[in-house]
Amino acid sequence: YFTREPDDDDVLEDEIKKLKKLGVRIKVLMAVPKFWIYLLKEILEEMKNKPVLKKLYEHLISIERNEKLYDIGTLDKAKLTAMRILLRNKLGGYFSYGISSSMKLDGSIVEAFGKLGVTVIDIYGATECSGIISRNRLNELKAGSCGRIIDILDYRLVNEERIPGIPKKVGMLEVKGPTIMHSYLGNHQEKVLGEDGYYCTGDLAWIDDDGFLYLVGRKKELTKWKDGTYIDPQYLSNLMVRSIFIKDALVTRVQPDDDFLSVYLFPDYKRIHKDPSWQKDIATGVSEDAALRQRFEAAIDYAQSIANITPRLSKDKIFILPRSLERTPTHKIKFIFELKRLDQARAI
Repeated sequence: YFTREPDDDDVLEDEIKKLKKLGVRIKVLMAVPKFWIYLLKEILEEMKNKPVLKKLYEHLISIERNEKLYDIGTLDKAKLTAMRILLRNKLGGYFSYGISSSMKLDGSIVEAFGKLGVTVIDIYGATECSGIISRNRLNELKAGSCGRIIDILDYRLVNEERIPGIPKKVGMLEVKGPTIMHSYLGNHQEKVLGEDGYYCTGDLAWIDDDGFLYLVGRKKELTKWKDGTYIDPQYLSNLMVRSIFIKDALVTRVQPDDDFLSVYLFPDYKRIHKDPSWQKDIATGVSEDAALRQRFEAAIDYAQSIANITPRLSKDKIFILPRSLERTPTHKIKFIFELKRLDQARAI
C-alpha cells in the first residue's frame, strides 16, 4: 500500500484510519528517512510539551547528542512503556518493525526508536541493482550502517582515501553480480557496467571489520572541506527538519570561498501558527520575522551540536524559501535544480 507524501499534514493519521476501515493491519512500514524523522519529532514534541515527560524527553534527546545515557528510574521506565504504546497505536496498533531506504538514516534515529520499542532497519540499494545492495536484519543490526552487502554481490572500494573522523579508508563503492542490469530500457547505448562487469554506485562508503557498510554520501553531491572532511547536504537538511517548525531545508556552501554553510528553510506555518509560544510572542508585539528567527536559530544550534562537521551553520542570515523543495521519487533533494533558484529566498 502506498501513501501520499509522508510529511503532509495529518497524512499518517488519515492513511491509518483509511486502512483500518479496510480491515488492514499494518505490520511493516517501508519509508524514506524523512518519514522516520517526521514521526520521531512528532512523538518527541508530544513529550516535550508535557511536564511529566520532560525527563524522558531529555533522555531520548541525549541519544542524538551522543551523551552518556543514564538509568532513567522505575517511574520514567513506566512512562517510556506508555510512550511505546502511544507510538504503536499511532502506527495502527499492530506495527512490528520499519524499513528505511533511499538514503542513509542517522544511527541516532534508529537508537531513539529502539528506546521507544520500534526496530527500524536501514537498507541500501539502487534501481540498477534490482533494488537491494546491502541490508541490516532484525537480529543483526548496527545503527548508522546499511548492513552487510548481500552474498550474491562482489564489491570493492576504489580510489580509497583517509578522511578525518572515519576509522577506515573511504572509497567509491562498486558492485558486481547477477542482480545488476547491463543497460537501460529503451537506451541500450548507455551501459551500466564497466569493462570488468562492475557497477559504480556513485557513493563514497567504508566497511567495518564485521563487514557492515557505512555510506558517506553521493560523491557528486558532497562538499569537500579544506580539512579533508566531506559535508553531506542531504544529511544536514535532514538534521534541520527535525525541528517541529521546519517543513523543509537545504544547507549548502553558496560561494566557493565561504568558510560557513548557508541555511535555507521552508517553515511549517501550520504548526508555527498553532504553537502557544508563537501566539504569545505575536500578541506581545514581536514581529513574525523576529519570532521565526528565534525558533530557527535554536534549530540551527541543535543541528550544529550533533552534526559533527568542521564548518559552522551560519545564523548571520537565515534564508526563508517560498515553497517546499523539489524532490526525486525517492525523496532526495534535486540539488542542481534548487541551487539555481536560491535567489528566490529572502533573508531574515
